[in-house]
Amino acid sequence: MIPIDQNITGARGNCFSACLASLLEIPDVNAVPLFLSEPGDTSRFDWASRLDAWLSQFGLYALHFATPEVPAWSFEGTLPGSYYILGGRSPRGRPHAVVAKGHEIVHDPHPDKTNLVTVDGWIILAPTWERSVPGGSKVGAASASGGQTFLESAERVLDDIAAFRDSLDPRDLAFVQIGLHASHMEEAIVSGDELRAKAHLRALVNLVRQLRGHLVSSRGI
Repeated sequence: MIPIDQNITGARGNCFSACLASLLEIPDVNAVPLFLSEPGDTSRFDWASRLDAWLSQFGLYALHFATPEVPAWSFEGTLPGSYYILGGRSPRGRPHAVVAKGHEIVHDPHPDKTNLVTVDGWIILAPTWERSVPGGSKVGAASASGGQTFLESAERVLDDIAAFRDSLDPRDLAFVQIGLHASHMEEAIVSGDELRAKAHLRALVNLVRQLRGHLVSSRGI
């Protein structure tokens, strides 16, 4: 990560573009598009589709996590140990994005460097793995190891993950994270994108493994 500052401020500033430039180590913030809602958008999330299309050149896509707006750092839960984009509201009263790691803001791209007053979500840049599998593959295509489809094997894992999620407090951040990964995975399955579905499944398995390890440790079992 290299700190890159925004060069446009105000209601349509490029703080988010500066955060992307910082994470991707792109020296010129002007080389990163403005991912904002535009006239002609049919959904409030059209900008996210444009973001994923742009990130694909780096073999990445964006994982979005949302939380009810709360004062910065007043919530409990697991946050990424690697660099990610944290969103919320700035002291200037506008939506703003910064680069964070764990519970620490490591770079505010705005000139005044006053960070965030509230937090409402974060974005992780995750690998798509398209580069390692030329042409990709489709959900439902039999694998070379035994003829079992990805969908069949994933369903068994998801049943176990769903049962584990039911044991969590719905207010727990992990409950939300598991639900978001599962939702994104379902979308990938419907669209036939096995690569993305596998990315979310891997994230789910790793998250549940970490949570189970933490529970065992905290209970002294």
